[in-house]
Amino acid sequence: MKKSVKILSVVLILSMIFSFSAFAAKDALTVVSVKCGEADLKDSTVDGSAAINIVFSNNVTTDKNGESTLLATNTQKIAVRDSAGTAAPATVSAGADEKTITVTLGGLAKGNYTLEIDKELTAKNEATLGETLTYAFQVKGEGGGKGDGKGDGSGGGNNPLNVKEITVNGSALKDADLKGNETITITFDRGMTENEEANKALITVKKEDGANANIVVGKVVDKNTVTIELKDLEPGKYTLVLGKDIKANNGNTLGKSNEGKDYEVDFTVRIAETNCDCWCHETGFKAVLWNIYIFFCKLFGANEVCKCGAVHY
Repeated sequence: MKKSVKILSVVLILSMIFSFSAFAAKDALTVVSVKCGEADLKDSTVDGSAAINIVFSNNVTTDKNGESTLLATNTQKIAVRDSAGTAAPATVSAGADEKTITVTLGGLAKGNYTLEIDKELTAKNEATLGETLTYAFQVKGEGGGKGDGKGDGSGGGNNPLNVKEITVNGSALKDADLKGNETITITFDRGMTENEEANKALITVKKEDGANANIVVGKVVDKNTVTIELKDLEPGKYTLVLGKDIKANNGNTLGKSNEGKDYEVDFTVRIAETNCDCWCHETGFKAVLWNIYIFFCKLFGANEVCKCGAVHY
């Protein structure tokens, strides 16, 4: 009888701790803004290689377990179309935070275009957009492609410098959970060979206390790609910082297209399971209590992932 009372007490305590989740409403997913630089995209005139930032009301890039499958799915729900309705060259990637998706135009020729966001685009809380949204805009015909409208954006001109994507292990770096010895790949949309050494000094990885982490920045490859080797980083939170003064071959800096700020991406290095004190690794009586606790976590959608990176459920 006493044992049953103890177990019931544990269940009641856990129920009280997580009860707030049971009543949390599923926040509707909406588009907060669609901008190119500081200007609203709709009916505006932009450069053929411009970066468009779509800001949503909810998280649309990371799954409950911290992976980027949601981002991969949502990038397929966003397209740029020309006046004939044909898909135009554009790269869709994670933006500056979990609520932002960036669309980088692929050196488009002068003309009329439409940004299309499909109604099935989904947030982390499983809410969908509900209606397909379109934003008409014009391109002034100064794209930096290779002449066929499908270039890689490494041409000259006076096009702004943007980050096309930052990946690790084939997925977006943002909010990734790493082991601390991976290689990060940064792809810019402009040629980056002429200021290579100066730019390398402006690429850092910061620890949570602001100190520099141990990394090696590689040479520019394929005109616009730079790799960073992480050197056995300790568990904790880190930020990749691309300095605002990083400069493309055409002289434009990253800060010019990023509101005068450094470009930052957060990620973590996880704790090895052998050093993790979470009860999910325990056996015996602690394991029994853990199973009761995790039952309620599942019920209320809490604590899906351990601090060491292990998936709880």
